[in-house]
Amino acid sequence: SGSIMTVLFVNNLGGMLQLEMGAVVYDVLGRLGMFGIYTPYEYIPLHMTSLNAPGFSISLLNISAIHCTPRTSVLHRPMDILQLLDDPMEAHSW
Repeated sequence: SGSIMTVLFVNNLGGMLQLEMGAVVYDVLGRLGMFGIYTPYEYIPLHMTSLNAPGFSISLLNISAIHCTPRTSVLHRPMDILQLLDDPMEAHSW
């Protein structure tokens, strides 16, 4: 199809309302679509925040270029990169 598939990460750096974050995500998705960038996976949780610093960060992970499944170095078993994004973890933020 010629489109680029990505995973979109939008982080509220603090001080932004959920309504504002929704507007940011809506605008980002629209602009990416104008360039043929398709985002089937979106993550918009609070990764790292600050109380009085209104702002946000946007990160894209190009998954259309992932042609093979990497193997873990310890177990030599295949691992799915998209599954790793959904796997549970114990860290609250990074």
